[in-house]
Amino acid sequence: MKASLAAILVALLFLSACGGSGGSGDVAEDKVRFGVYQADQLVDQQFELFRFDASGAGAVRLSGVLQVGGDVRDEFKVSPDGSRVAYIADQDTDEKFELYVARLDGSGIDKINEAMIANGDVSEFAWSPDSAQIVYVADAEQDGVREVYLANADGSNHLKINGSVGVPGVVQLSDVKWSPDGRYIAQQVQMVSSGQTVGINTHDTQNPNSIRVNPTLAIGGSIGVYAWSPDSSRIAYRADQTIDDVFELYSATPDGAVNDKLNGALVTDGDVSGFAWSPR
Repeated sequence: MKASLAAILVALLFLSACGGSGGSGDVAEDKVRFGVYQADQLVDQQFELFRFDASGAGAVRLSGVLQVGGDVRDEFKVSPDGSRVAYIADQDTDEKFELYVARLDGSGIDKINEAMIANGDVSEFAWSPDSAQIVYVADAEQDGVREVYLANADGSNHLKINGSVGVPGVVQLSDVKWSPDGRYIAQQVQMVSSGQTVGINTHDTQNPNSIRVNPTLAIGGSIGVYAWSPDSSRIAYRADQTIDDVFELYSATPDGAVNDKLNGALVTDGDVSGFAWSPR
């Protein structure tokens, strides 16, 4: 899908430059505000990424030269440390959407994904909390079957992290989320035939392994939204895990060793409709 014609999305970040203050020994911090915006600034209807300086010093194109007809998609994300921006674009081949990382100082661009099949596309991605790695989802090997890949921010050390938790072509993966401590990557498991979400997998980056954290669902059951706890010790999710069409709230440890139901008894036809973790 091409970028929205009206959208100019802005992601703000802060970079700090420090300098001395004479012989006093004090250090003054001068904060310079930079950001990234998306616009058809150079070619009408060709959307690219630019860096702006809030002081008005001028815009710098970050996304490089695109193919005729190429666009940067609406989804782009600045790394947590503010040094890079990741984006999806058909930059090298029209209508083939791949993942790129540009340095905000304008010094270069790295393609993150490895070679994909002719119809393959990157559909989503997420930065690690320390900005060192990036995880992405793509149908790189089988058209329409999304799998999960992990790489360093410069595209090196690339690997697939599906593990043995599903058969490509039968299941596919999506909705990747890093644990706040950066150790685990969670992803939802969907049936290719029905689109039904039947599981949550986690990949342990310290001891490379992928596992399913939820038990087998009730016949017809599915998993909805999920979220990491702030301390990375649990994943909470909403599912009709025990009884079809009765959605309740569950919590699992990242290694799948513990799975608990969190809500109390529900009235007939009752459901858990949403949830949120406390900050601590």
